[in-house]
This record gives sequence, structure tokens and C-alpha cells, in this order.
Amino acid sequence: MHDEHPEGIRVGLDPSVYYHVHQELISKHPHVTLVDVPSPLDDIWADRPALPCAPLREHPLSIAGLSRADKLVKVREIMTSKKHKCLLLAGLDDIAWLFNIRGGDIPYVPLARAYALITDERAHLFCSSPCDEALQAALVQDGVHLSPYESFHEIGTLGLESLWADPQTTNLRVDAMITALNIPILWETSPVQWLKSIKTEEEIQAMKQCHLRDSLALARFFHWVETQVPQLLSQGAEITEQGLVEQLLAFRARDPTFLDPSFETIVACDANAAVVHYHPEPELGANAQLHRQAMILCDSGGQYEQGTTDVTRTVHLDQPTPLQRDIFTHVLRGWIAVQRAVFPSYQTASMLDSLCRAPMWEVGLDFMHGTGHGVGCYSVVHESPPRFSFRALPSDKALKCNQVMTVEPGCYLEKQFGVRIENLVCVEEWEKTALGELCGDATQMHHFVPLTWVPIQPRLVNQALLSPREKAWLCRYQAQCVTRLMPLLDMTKEEDQQLAAWLHMQAKALE
Repeated sequence: MHDEHPEGIRVGLDPSVYYHVHQELISKHPHVTLVDVPSPLDDIWADRPALPCAPLREHPLSIAGLSRADKLVKVREIMTSKKHKCLLLAGLDDIAWLFNIRGGDIPYVPLARAYALITDERAHLFCSSPCDEALQAALVQDGVHLSPYESFHEIGTLGLESLWADPQTTNLRVDAMITALNIPILWETSPVQWLKSIKTEEEIQAMKQCHLRDSLALARFFHWVETQVPQLLSQGAEITEQGLVEQLLAFRARDPTFLDPSFETIVACDANAAVVHYHPEPELGANAQLHRQAMILCDSGGQYEQGTTDVTRTVHLDQPTPLQRDIFTHVLRGWIAVQRAVFPSYQTASMLDSLCRAPMWEVGLDFMHGTGHGVGCYSVVHESPPRFSFRALPSDKALKCNQVMTVEPGCYLEKQFGVRIENLVCVEEWEKTALGELCGDATQMHHFVPLTWVPIQPRLVNQALLSPREKAWLCRYQAQCVTRLMPLLDMTKEEDQQLAAWLHMQAKALE
């Protein structure tokens, strides 16, 4: 851009959808001047519907594990250490976590449109979502002052002396508003981000339970895909990617605790799977029909009051080619490597990223997306700060016990097929070894424990490429899928008897 416009350039943008962090990046290029340009949709979208305003709901303490009063104490302790008396929260998931509330204003995530200001004496929640008298009284009792969403723009009347704001979640419109207050501003990641990423024991137990139920729904789905879809196709039925999306939703909806998908489901057949975030859009003509030799990537998740899920499996409807099996197995080896890892407590996730990629690098393969991301508890499916990435950042912190994140390596062959395998895992302490004790090494070790229990399709695995340790880990995982899901089945029903037989077959095929 500088080469084409050495005299400088003016860039127009909508300040409501770009953030302070973007301004910081652009400010490094002095020849670029930002100009606020409101969205033209405001003028031409005459029949635009009103913004959603779903009721607020109390997130149960039995799941949250910490009351909002206790959370406010923790946040204020950090504010005091930073010598700041006021914290601005603009991240909707931060607000939902801190106040133990959930909403329904945003597709796929149970969040409400809101802002919050936390001072050393009071918490201000700016939200127009209706809430019942019990929740309103509970918020007031905990020192939370409720105000309409629109009144946030009047915070200049609160007499603020300084402000802590998160550059990642504060948009440029709010940036301009607080800058006009002419008070010192600390631009730094919100303390809530780190606090909420370390799940309470109650959250971990709840997430383990909802992941079991979600794994059962996925097992039912993949059993149907493997056993029924080929038969239906042979009979002349037309089954599309969107048809699989709807069938998976139906399996999840059989669980009374399932509420919504956690993101738009990805079902991608053959070459479509080589597009990392492809999803079927029938209205735009993107909705491939399945065939007997189809290779299918399915990336999906669910929202349950007890947690949020995100799972990817790649399956084949018949006999995969040698290339498909080899590519799948190299991705599988990386997926196993991370989940087998034992690492010191000072390691960041990004420092472990190469563990996942190394088995693929050995054969000249790689993937250009992150290896994993944090996941909330009945919240956003992409939660900061934990992140697996080859792009390490100075802000990356060491992994802590009870952080939950994904492990999702992939490989994508343009115009051919794509492979991705994804589990959710939880960071836990690793027992100290006798050798470590003998050597006087006090370093605490961590490891990952799977939350997802959906079998890997055996026919896609080239066992000759697996080391003995990799195969042993995979066999244990497949066996644990059986052990953990069997108690959820009703063996008086023929459907569950067939599913049980299928689960056992998935385990035995790799022994």
C-alpha cells in the first residue's frame, strides 16, 4: 500500500466493528490515516429488524462454582494491584462470566448485549435485556447497578479518574468516547479473560458430563453415517451435506439438556473439506451430494447449560485410497502426540504447538491454522487466552490446570479432500515420578486429559505408520470411548444394542 501511495492514504472504516488493537497496528504505518465511515447499511436497510433483546438468565452457582460477589472480589484485587479504580468490560463473554448471567442475543452463543464498569465500590451493568425480579434483586444485593444499554454512552457523568480497557474487545467507537474523557487509560488485556479461562472444579465436572452426552449424540450420528448412509445411497436416495447437518442436529436434540449448536456446523464432502471453514449453504448452491466413495469432514459443537463442545471427525463411507489413509494417519499422529504430552507447568500452549506438527513435518505436511483454542463453559466456543499456534505472542502465558482447549490438527489437499481431527482436552497435574523426586526436581508437570469420547474411524488408519506407543494410546482411547459411553445406553432398545456393537467394533478393529 505504501509503495502504491507514497504520499499517504486515507482508509475508511466502521468504528463499531474495528477495535483499539487494529488502530495500534495501523498506527505503525504513519502514511495511513483512519477515517470513521458509518456503515452504509444504516441508510439503505429500511426494514432492518430490531436488535435481539432476549431475557437474562441466572447461570447456576452449582455449575459456575464461584458467586458473582466472589468474582468481583478477585477482579478488584487485580485492579488494586494495577492501581486502577475502574475497569471497562466490553467483551460479552467476560461480562457473562463475571456476573453469572447468560442471554440469547447472539447466534450460537448464550450472551447478552452489554457493557460493564467495575469500580472499587460498585459494578455497573449496562444491559437492556429483561430479567425477572429474582435475578434483578440478586444483582442489586451483590452491588450491581443495572442501567439501560444506551446509557453506557453517559459514563462521563460518573466522575471517572482513570480507566482500564481491553484493546482486543474495545471497539473504536467506544475508544473515541473514553478518550474524550481525557483521563489516563491503561490498555491491557482484561483480568477477567485469564480468570474465566481457569475453570472451577464445578465447571470441569459439568463440562465432563455434557461432553459425555455430546459424545453419545456424535456416536449415534457417525454410526448412522457409516451403516445407514451407504445403504440409502445404494437404494438411490439423495443425501446432501446439509442433510447431514440436519441429521446431526436431530441426534443432539434428543438430549433434553441440549440447547443450541455452538457454531455453524461444518459438513464438507471431498474437495469441499479442503476449504478449512467451508459449510454448506444450499441457497448459494454450496451443498454437495454424497456418494458411496465420499470422504466427509464434520466439525460441530453444542451448547448445554453444563458446557460448550467442539468436535471434529473425518470419516469415509467405503474404502479410502492409500493417500487418504496416509494423510489421515499423519494428522492422527500429531493429534495423539499432543494428548500424550507431559510438559512443565511453565510451558505455553504455543511452545507445545510443534509437538502436534512434528509428525506431519517429517513427511513434508503442515496446516496453516491454529492447533487449538480455549473453550468456554456454556459460553463462546473460541475463548481467550489459551491458544495453540505456531504464531507465538509475547502475551502468551503458561498453561494452568483446569484450562480447557481444543486439539485440532488438519491437512488440506486442494480440490481433493481435507482431514481434521479435534478433541477438547483439559489441563491437569501429572503425578510426580520417583525419578523426579530422587533428583530433587520440584518442577510440576502437566498433561492433557480428553473430554471428548468419539471413536476414530479404524478404516482410515494406516497402522503401519503408527509407533507402538501411538498405537497403544489410540487403542486405549478407543476402549475408553466404549467404557464411558456404554453406561448411557439403554440395552433394552435395539437401536442402542446396535450402537453398542458398533462401538465395540471401533475399538477391536485397532487391537
